[in-house]
Amino acid sequence: MDWARDELLLQQVKEMGRLQRYEAATAALRRLQAPLLQIPMPTEWGIPFSAVESIVRYGHFELSALGDKGLHTAVSEVTEAPLFESEFSPNVYEEIQLDTLAGWMALEGNLSEMGESIAFEIIRSVRASSNYVDEWMDHSNLEFDGGVARRAYLADMPESVRGFDLGYFGSRNIDLERQCHEVIQKSPESRSMFTLQEGRDLLEKCDEYGNEVLAILRYRLAS
Repeated sequence: MDWARDELLLQQVKEMGRLQRYEAATAALRRLQAPLLQIPMPTEWGIPFSAVESIVRYGHFELSALGDKGLHTAVSEVTEAPLFESEFSPNVYEEIQLDTLAGWMALEGNLSEMGESIAFEIIRSVRASSNYVDEWMDHSNLEFDGGVARRAYLADMPESVRGFDLGYFGSRNIDLERQCHEVIQKSPESRSMFTLQEGRDLLEKCDEYGNEVLAILRYRLAS
């Protein structure tokens, strides 16, 4: 199966309502929130950390963020940063940060509509970033902790995920993605997944996943 052209994902997003698509995209971005917020961005990028924090925080507010001056100020501070006027080759953690930040900004730029195409692209971008971490690990000469646990997961992961033939982070991301979508799709359109205990438990798992990614990327920082 091709993770980038997953017909099941596309069908799930099509069947979701606007709030459900928003929550699916938010849950996806949540899985890479730790590297975005806990690894300092290069000072030469000129991106205020307070602006990044605001964009993520407003992203969790959904409709209440529409028209908020604080959100528009934060987005402007990021888009006007010197980073976007220069050419450079980002390393693995910088790539993850930039892609995740772009996802949050795309989410907030489409809050009023939240169509299926933008939700699908945000979720797919998180898949791409997760797979990128696996590829970087495969080509790295570094020794990473936690290998036993990752191999154990791969040996016992759901068959529906195994078909993508991905590494630990790519597989685990899709596994969590599908668990989130299952809760989202069975929740009433008028009720947020995040208000359900099952939904909150899944968000904790998304945070745990993000912390695992963060721990791996810190090896790159230390090398």
